Amino acid sequence: MKTRQAARAWAFGLLLLLPGLFGLLLATQNSAARPLRQSDGELPPSTTPYIIGFDDPNSPSNWNTLTGDWALRSQRYVQTDASAVNAAALYRLGINATYSVNLVLGRVTGRFGGVVINAASDNSLVLANVVRYDAQEGRVEVGSIDGDGSFQVIGAVSVATSDPGNMILRVEAGESSFNVYFEGNLLGTYALTNRPVPAYVGVYTNLGSFNFADVTVEVGIDNATDIDLNPQADPYAFAFSNSDDLADWAPGRGVWTFSDPGYAQTTQDEEDNFSFYGGRINGNFTLDVSLSLLEGNMGGGVLFNAPTQSVLRNAMLLAFDPAAATNGAAVYWGYFDDAEVFQELGRADVDAPTQLTDLRTLTVALTNDQYTLSVDGAQIQADLPLPEATGRVAQSYFGFYATDSSVNFLAANVTVTSSADIDATATAALTETPSAVPTATATETPLPGSLLPANTYTFNLTNMSDEERTRWRTHRGDWAFDGNGLNSRSADSDAMIFYNFKVYGDYEITAEFLYGGGEEISADVGAGVIFNASSQNINDSFIVAYKRDPDQSAGDQSRGISNLAWGFFSSGVFRRISQYGISSSPQHLNKNEVSTIKIKVEGGKFSVWLNGTAIVDGSPFTSTYGDNTPTPTPEPPPGRVDEAYIGLYSSNGTIYFKNVTVQVLTYAEPTPTPTPTLPPTPTRGPTPTPYPSALPQTGGDPLRIGYSPAGSGQQDSVNNWLAVQGEWTYNNGYIIQGTAAEEYFAVYRFPLGRIPEGGDYTYSVTAAYLDGEMGAGIFFNSPEENSLDRSYMVRFVPDSTVPRLEWGYYSGGAFRLVNSQVAPRPNEIKSHAYRFTISVTSEQYSLWIDDELIVENEFLEPESRHLQPYVGVFASQGRVRFTDAEVIITEENLPTATPTNTTRPVTQTPTQTSTAEPTRTPTPTYTVTPGSATPTNTGPPASPTNTQTPIIIPPGAALPTATQTMIIATPPPPSPSILQLTGTAVAAMATSEEEMRLMQQATLTAQFSLDQQTATALAVMQQATPTPQSVAQATMPPPSPMLPDDTGIAPGAPNNVTPAATEEVRILVVTNTPTATQRPIPAPTPASSGSFLGNMLRFSTQAALWVWLVAGLLLFLLVAGMAISVFLLRRANDPYALYGEGEEEELERLEQMVASPPPVAPPPDATPDEFDENWPSSLP
Repeated sequence: MKTRQAARAWAFGLLLLLPGLFGLLLATQNSAARPLRQSDGELPPSTTPYIIGFDDPNSPSNWNTLTGDWALRSQRYVQTDASAVNAAALYRLGINATYSVNLVLGRVTGRFGGVVINAASDNSLVLANVVRYDAQEGRVEVGSIDGDGSFQVIGAVSVATSDPGNMILRVEAGESSFNVYFEGNLLGTYALTNRPVPAYVGVYTNLGSFNFADVTVEVGIDNATDIDLNPQADPYAFAFSNSDDLADWAPGRGVWTFSDPGYAQTTQDEEDNFSFYGGRINGNFTLDVSLSLLEGNMGGGVLFNAPTQSVLRNAMLLAFDPAAATNGAAVYWGYFDDAEVFQELGRADVDAPTQLTDLRTLTVALTNDQYTLSVDGAQIQADLPLPEATGRVAQSYFGFYATDSSVNFLAANVTVTSSADIDATATAALTETPSAVPTATATETPLPGSLLPANTYTFNLTNMSDEERTRWRTHRGDWAFDGNGLNSRSADSDAMIFYNFKVYGDYEITAEFLYGGGEEISADVGAGVIFNASSQNINDSFIVAYKRDPDQSAGDQSRGISNLAWGFFSSGVFRRISQYGISSSPQHLNKNEVSTIKIKVEGGKFSVWLNGTAIVDGSPFTSTYGDNTPTPTPEPPPGRVDEAYIGLYSSNGTIYFKNVTVQVLTYAEPTPTPTPTLPPTPTRGPTPTPYPSALPQTGGDPLRIGYSPAGSGQQDSVNNWLAVQGEWTYNNGYIIQGTAAEEYFAVYRFPLGRIPEGGDYTYSVTAAYLDGEMGAGIFFNSPEENSLDRSYMVRFVPDSTVPRLEWGYYSGGAFRLVNSQVAPRPNEIKSHAYRFTISVTSEQYSLWIDDELIVENEFLEPESRHLQPYVGVFASQGRVRFTDAEVIITEENLPTATPTNTTRPVTQTPTQTSTAEPTRTPTPTYTVTPGSATPTNTGPPASPTNTQTPIIIPPGAALPTATQTMIIATPPPPSPSILQLTGTAVAAMATSEEEMRLMQQATLTAQFSLDQQTATALAVMQQATPTPQSVAQATMPPPSPMLPDDTGIAPGAPNNVTPAATEEVRILVVTNTPTATQRPIPAPTPASSGSFLGNMLRFSTQAALWVWLVAGLLLFLLVAGMAISVFLLRRANDPYALYGEGEEEELERLEQMVASPPPVAPPPDATPDEFDENWPSSLP
């Protein structure tokens, strides 16, 4: 019994102990592996740097990836998507002090890679500063991410690196500015766009793939440079006596060299050349600069109160006027605005020098927010207030300036007098923390694929990266890059290529080209520039072409081309506006000599220069003819396009294009696209006549569209094909019965649904030669079923030597060749069965013959993509058998409404104007008989806010959109049967007994399950009908014809243009706290602090669990001790404790024996018997 009691006591104590142990485990887990929130931790100041390496396979979990495709490879963090825009990964721990970031940057491919500093959180780049290396331009750009998510350039410095795979980038972030170093060299100091606390850092790419290693963060540093100019009694002197004195100067524009002595800007014909000193002036100062004229007119000056050393923005200027009447007898002063346009504040006449090359001195004294100006020791203005646009910069730069002149700066002295007492209201915008960015409005920035204003883009076609080459898209002809540039070898036709970015606004385009390659000059060789194109399609684009008239002979081969013509393309034909005869002028084209065409588009006019000579001055885009054209063009020109593509042109010869330069002059906002309204909803109309419906194929499975034979009880799929021209029959395939030279074609009666722009489909068919000549082909994108006009075609062309493959389009009843090549397997042309495959995506198409890709992503023309296209087959000069025709239409790109058709009348639902959010209600179940008008609601009662109109499904009508389940009534013959399948609706040809059996089974299923199927159909229809939603009044961007992987190369958009606000939701799970190690490690990795409320709750929980554990342990020990004591005492006091079972009964028996003992026999008598008195006397 006591053993059981002890066991109970032990169990009770253990029961109390286990929760405590569990609580301890929870407390440990809670403190060791808690998911991080946005501001969960920080890197505190430390005397040693934090090493954020990538040696640990789990290290990427310490980074929050915003965009891009990030991976850990060979102990480097790599962003692998070279097309990603502003891809970034931010470290999860913030910094609450000044800091520096040092990293190794390696270029894999593409353009930009760098570092992010001063992000306000680890999940946004807005207002963060970015320092990035530009591989294309060979420079480091400094900028910020604005509220639109666009990169805004603050400055740029050209750099050189010997190892692009291991570039060292360092940024030191102070309280109001940051220093940028590349390969150990200070590039400049820049004002912070934002100074959040805590601040987050990260790595960054844009249109490129880069890797990152050895990320090091130092917290608590001073970002002051050792060349800053601080208050002292003696002036800082710059003598420029040797070239080493130029080490701390950063040229921003112009050609700056050592002049022995002096620091000279040698370019005479360029404006706004400048170079800044790398150190900042920390206080009030007096600046004296001595300069002299080298060549030209005196245009030298001094820059001061500049917030940055890389651009002229917000810098003050005092300079001589090179255009003064007496050469150097006037000075002017002012500042450069945010667009780096000079704003003059005043000017004054000064004494003219004896000689133009005499030494001149400019002096600026800046005290707090006022400045005084002197020339050659004579004061011209005193105590002028700094303009409000610039304000006073606390730590400012100074520099030298030259415009339209070559100037030598011989000396500069800077006397820093005292710390500046700056009025906070006059502080420059670049040195203060900006106010919060307002919520993004509904206006839209230019699309990523665009060339933006105030930028000049130069394309060196002789040395272009693989990524840049992909941005040039061949429209027609044979184009290739080699060491001589971008060349076109179009021996007998026109060739055109487009650049895949749009130009917004006014612009200039200059192209350098050369005719050569050893070929003889053909009679009509030409080269030119395409501009003002609304799409990457030759139609409606303008062209300036330098070419010979076709009716002139080659003549003197050295003289070259005879005319410069300009005009536009319409319906694939060049419409000449005018031309300029240059055969006898010095601007003629010579073989193997570089020539230049320059076009300036400004407003509604364009101007043209040829080899520097103005040919066209302000010709309106609306002109129909020029001075040399007696009659107007047959069609009016398309007019000016604000969002234009540019391109290059060549014809009938080999042309090498060397360089193309695009300078964007002004900005034009993209034309807004109206907010889309609800699509039309089909309503009941007249019963359509028996005619094939559109093919609503879904799911990506091939839809076989032929060819099956006619026969008893079988569907004759040949009847689904319309023999438009020629005699077509079935014989194990579809065969054209003719060998004459005519062109025969047949079209499939079913249009491929209404495919919206951006949708895609694939059409495949196999063609085999029978006799005659192999002239087989297919056509697609045809708007009509009985004509080839405006359709696209791919075909084999018989040839006496080598058969060829051609592709092009029909226009005006004639085939227009786009391009051709030698036919695949030319020696097997009459024995091989060729498989044609066309894939149409948006306005582009790709072509395969068998498994060989022939054309990739070429644009359709002349009328681009047709919304309800037909496909078909083609033959000429021989008999051909076509088999295995298939169509695939992608499910997610199916239409949202049945197309308007004369056989399917529809009415359009009025546009919903209510902005209230409709109430979502359960979808009711309907039972409907095809052709009836009244559905019966058998589902749950529901009262939707926006009641939907009952939708009638006439026999033979197509559903308005692709859905998961479709029920389509079978149209009468000769239409194809419709198989009722789950998940898709397929118009299938009955080509076997098995298919016939499936059709019969489907018919029986439809008869016995009509209610269920029609209910599903109507539910699908209702689901497909859009529920009215609140209409966002947003201005949408225009559609871009770029491929998905194309993005812009330009650094951002104008500040005053912001995109529609978007919301992105991310779910982040981090299993371990980021650990930033140190070298050496002086202390454990800092723990995360978290929020006050969260910490209190967590600490309270942990304390309660610890109290539970201790209390349970003490209680367990107390109970266990008491139980043991009682047990031992009982054993000591009870000698019968070992008797085992029945001990209580034994104890009772003994007690009774003590109380009533049994009688005891007397002891035996030791006296002999004879001495007993009672012993009988008779006995002896």
